[in-house]
Parts: sequence; C-alpha cells; structure tokens
Amino acid sequence: MKRLISLTSAIAVSTLNIAASVPVSAQSSIPGFPARKFEPPTKIDKIKAPITEFKRPNPGEVKINRTPINKKIESVQLDKNLIRVIKKKPIEFKAFDIRDPETGKPISPNQILTLPNGKKVRAREYYAQLNKFEREFNQIGYSLRQPGEKITIQESTIDKRELQRQQQLLLKTPEKIDPRLPGQFQIDNPQINPGTIPKINPTIKPGTIKPIDPRLKQGKGNFKLAQATSRTRRFTRRWNKNVGSRDTFAAYLRGKIQLQGSRTHTRAYAEGSAGGYAFGEDYQLARGTVTVYAPVSGKGSVNTGLYVARQTLHNVQTRFENRFDEGDSFSRSLDFVVANIRFSVGPIPMRARFGVRGRAGFRYNMVASVASREAYAQLNPFVDSRAYGQGGADIVVGGAGVNVNLLLLKHNLNAEAEAKVVLLPKNRAYLQTDYSVYNDMEALSGRAYAYAYVYVPRWGIPPLKKKQWNWNIFNWTGFKQKGYLLRGSNKTDL
Repeated sequence: MKRLISLTSAIAVSTLNIAASVPVSAQSSIPGFPARKFEPPTKIDKIKAPITEFKRPNPGEVKINRTPINKKIESVQLDKNLIRVIKKKPIEFKAFDIRDPETGKPISPNQILTLPNGKKVRAREYYAQLNKFEREFNQIGYSLRQPGEKITIQESTIDKRELQRQQQLLLKTPEKIDPRLPGQFQIDNPQINPGTIPKINPTIKPGTIKPIDPRLKQGKGNFKLAQATSRTRRFTRRWNKNVGSRDTFAAYLRGKIQLQGSRTHTRAYAEGSAGGYAFGEDYQLARGTVTVYAPVSGKGSVNTGLYVARQTLHNVQTRFENRFDEGDSFSRSLDFVVANIRFSVGPIPMRARFGVRGRAGFRYNMVASVASREAYAQLNPFVDSRAYGQGGADIVVGGAGVNVNLLLLKHNLNAEAEAKVVLLPKNRAYLQTDYSVYNDMEALSGRAYAYAYVYVPRWGIPPLKKKQWNWNIFNWTGFKQKGYLLRGSNKTDL
C-alpha cells in the first residue's frame, strides 16, 4: 500500500530597502523522498540610519522541529457523484460453477483453495463472492471472463478544462508599477536561477530622503501633497492562488500585505498560508504572520507567528525602544493523514487514507526604526511535500490498494514590505510603501489511483489469474509558476 494526499505550502512578506537573505537548506530524510535544497540570496546588506546602524540579521542554521504531528481523522463515505463509472451495455449473468481452478472438474464445496496471495478459503465461499461480483460487474457492462489484466473502470469527475484555466491564471502578469513614481524596484538580474530568489536593489535607503519628483513640488495632476495631518493611510495587497480539484487534490497559496502610516507611526504586516484539499478536507501545511509597529514615541512592537500543520513552530511578541532588528529560521518535517475515506471500485468496496510527507519552514526578518519612521517585514516560507496513500478491501477473492506518485507542492516564496513616513518642509509629509512577492512553485504533478483485484479461475496452469480494476483519482502534468505575484511602489500624502 502506498501513500498519498494533496498540499500546498507557504507564504511570505517583506520589503524593498533591505533585500537580501541568508542561505537556507532543507533536505528530506525520508527514504526514497527526493531531496530539495532551498537557496535564498546569500548576500547580507547593511543599512545605515542617521543615528545608528542596522545590520541584517543572520539566521544561521535552520532550527528543525521533529515532534510528531498527531491527527485523528474519522472515516467518511465518499460522495458517489465524485466518481464517474465508465459504464457499458449490460451483460447477461452466467454463474461460475464450483470447479477446480486448474482442471475445471467439479469439486466439493468444502475443498480448501489456496489463492496466489497465500490466503486459504473454502470453495463455496470463494465461488459465492466471485459470482456476486460477476453479477454486479455484468450490470455495468463488464465481466470477470473478459480479457485484459488491468482495466480502468472509473475516474474522478474533474473538469480538465478548469485545470488548464488555472494554469493560465498562474502565468498571468502581476500588477504593474506606475512608472511615474520614484523609489521603485530595480532587479539586478532578471535571469532567475532555479531555487533562488532575485536580489532586490532598492533605490531608497532607510533614514534618507529621496529627491521629490518636480511634479510633486509644482502640484501638478494628482501628485499634489496636502498639509500633513494626523490621519492614517493604509495600503493592502492580497494574493490567492488555487489549483487542482477540492474533490480530489488541490493546493492553495494565500496571503496579504498591509502597510500603514501617519505622522505618529508606521506599521508593516504580512500573513501567508499554504495548503490544500484532499477529498474535500482542508489541510494547512504552513501559515505565517509578521507584524512590525514603529511609533514616533513610546515603545514599538513586533509579533511573529509561524505554524506548520496548524501546530506552533514559533510564536513571539516583543516590545522595543528606538529600534529593532531580528531574524531567524525554523522548519519541521511533515507526515500526517488528511483524509480517510470509504468508496467502491466497481462493485468492490474498499477503504483508503491519504496524507502528506515532506518538510515546511520559514525564514523571517524584521527591522524597525523610530528615528526614520520606518517598519520593514520579510517572510520567506518554503515547502517540499509529496502525497501518499494506503488502501485495502475486506474481500475473500482478492485485495485492493492505492498507488500514488504525486508531488503536492514544491514552493519557495519571498515577500517583502516596507512602510516609511517622509517629512517635508512646510509641515508636509507622505507615506512611502514598497512591496514585492516573488514565487517559485510546482504543484500537483503526477498520478494517484486506487485499485481492486480479483483472482479468477483460469482452468489451467497457473490455476488463477489476477484481474485488476482501477479508479483513476488524479492524473495531471502539474502546475508551475515562477515570478512575481505582486510588486509595486506607492506614495500617499498624509
């Protein structure tokens, strides 16, 4: 019996002015599970403020949590509407007589037969169940006497056109940057190497004031800056990517960046989650939140919440004065059951459970400066997961199982977000917000199917032959997306 399920991954947020990272690697320790190395950028930048100096935190080695993930999943009956049986014209039923499977001669109903799997059964029990299945197969146009060792008798009701549409949406161009605005992102190297995240080269440095666009000073168009007030400006961007079919296997990436500021504070908030669905059951692989709050007076605060499979990986709340500078890395292995279902392959009832194996983790960085009215947050989640399945049937004449070779989610996302309040002469001010979300993802590539088999008399040597009936659960080339989900730069008067 093999293992199976769906997934999905992780999400993040960060900013422009401090773009760089520390290498993180995560390799699977599961036998037969392909290793994957995550390599964010290795350069560590230093950012100078007028009064003090910020240093990019060095996460060092990833802290690995190996605590088992325990989840109890109740068995449920799968909705029959989720399976399409490939029916044919009914066949007239003709019973199998109780005969020796090798010679074809009549035998006693009490004679013991030995099946190829080693199971011993009385002839009457074997032929009674054999004829029961033969009658039920005949009603949908199949027979145990038909040629062919493996037959696909049913498939999941998945709209293949919808899967194709989802792939096109993944390739959709991200939002455009307004070319009129200063302080935009500049990408040093547009050629992205596999497993890496591009370095962002910001044009604005914390603690400095960029020259103002002449149009702003002249008050032309929509660029006129109003007198600074105590009002708060908020800027929010979201992403929501869904692929696959919730009825079988699906994966999702969700997240939000929210930046806000006034003359009295700045705040950078980011949240992201990755997960999926297996037979309608929602499973969350990773979820992270990062909040940085920097007031002009009083204490600031930072909050970090990292969760894998809904279990706490890292959860810290900290208060600070003047400035804050911190970063770290955490990960844990994944191995848990998501769905436990009952269904039938043709007339043969069986059970199966599906789960996910792999690794998920986060890297984060937070910087806040009261002096420069600046808040920066970065969250980099990474996931490497595959599906597994186990199945069986309580029948005398054969058996059942699940075969899975399905990549759920390989995902490496880097999101940055920064809010900065810039004070100008004559009591004027504006809120500068910069954000970037870069994603490198592959999901749901491979195949998963359930099967049931019956040993049928051959009337020769060997005396019994194996006939297998398959349910094609999921079969797809996969979804891929590599590039920006979001990126932009905005100025808003205060």
